[in-house]
Formats: sequence, structure tokens, C-alpha cells
Amino acid sequence: MNLFDYVDIYCERVAPGFWAEPLNLLSNLFFVGAAAVIFARSAQTIHPLKTRIYAASVLAVGFASASFHAMATTGTLVADVVSIALCAIYFLYVYTGSILRYTPWQQAGFVMILVVLSWVGVFIDPNGMMNGSSAYLGILAVLYLLAALDPDRQGKRHMLIGALIFTVAIVFRSFDMAVCPYHSHGIHYIWHMANGYLLFHLSRRFMVAPFPLSRR
Repeated sequence: MNLFDYVDIYCERVAPGFWAEPLNLLSNLFFVGAAAVIFARSAQTIHPLKTRIYAASVLAVGFASASFHAMATTGTLVADVVSIALCAIYFLYVYTGSILRYTPWQQAGFVMILVVLSWVGVFIDPNGMMNGSSAYLGILAVLYLLAALDPDRQGKRHMLIGALIFTVAIVFRSFDMAVCPYHSHGIHYIWHMANGYLLFHLSRRFMVAPFPLSRR
């Protein structure tokens, strides 16, 4: 595998070049904005250090994604995928510890569930009908599972909203190439915008924990 190989998998890119995907590139500012707000509020949270680490993982997603949409190489694609995986794993690990009060072994088991479901997602769409989005179905399934397991009524609603946001985001990502004949920029940038907001939305539950855990 050559890390400098050219990769063209989105509607907006029609040729090599830094500015070939302007909307896909600039929409990563939503991740930067989300990370900035999360970090700014970290001192007032119940887990300041964990909040700052989460903010850093969100920022890494934004930078890695921006690098891929700017340079479109195999190496930047790998960085993009790895940053998303690490952010998801960190969120899940801290959430299961802080909200579900799981033991470290149970937390690790939940992370393994996420990994396995994500690998399954990679192979359930061999014809690429979802434009590569099937790899994210594992994360989607885990979000719905967390919504079911959350011990607080408002927390359940909060996590369910997050799962629904991600569902909509996956739909936009999946139809990026399908709308290309009608909209030359595609709609992949909406995936970035929705996920930037999603990562901020999720942080309010597992870092700030604005809802009393005793409420049923």
C-alpha cells in the first residue's frame, strides 16, 4: 500500500488538488468549533480532564478529515478512519464508565462489541451501495443500544436524539455519489456538519452529565 496514492471517492472531487473539495474541506470547521466549545466548557464539567481529552479527539477528527479532503491520499484516508475510530472508542469507554458505571472489563467488552459490529458493517455491503457508509453501522447500533441502556429518562432521550442525528448523517453520506448528476458538490459535507454537532451533543451527556442519574 502506497500512502501517497491518489484517492477519489466523493462526488465533489473531480481531479487532484488541494482545493478540489471546497465544501467537504471547509465543513470540517464544524468539528473544530465543536472541539473549541467542549474544551471551553471543560472546567465546569464533572470530568474536566476527560472532557479535554474528548475535545482533543474531536479536533483530531476534524484535522484528519480536512487533510483527507485536501490531499486525497491513502495515508490521509487512513488517518481519517483511525481518528474517527479512536474518538468513538474513547467516547464509549468513558460513557460506559461514567454513566453506566460498568467495570473496566465490562467497558472493554463494550468496546469489543463496537469493533466487531464495525467490522461486520464493512462486509455487509460488498457492492458499495452505501458508498462505504456501512462501516459506520456498528457505531450507529451502539448509539441506539446506549440510548436503551441509559439509566436516566432524559438521558435516554438525549442519546436517542444523537442516534437519530447519526442515522440522518449516514443517509447523506450514502447518497453523496447518487446526487452527483444533480448537484456537482454532492452532499458529503452535510455528513461533516451533522457529525460535528453530534459530537458536541454527545459530550453534554457523558462529560457534563446535565441530567440527574436518579431520574427514571
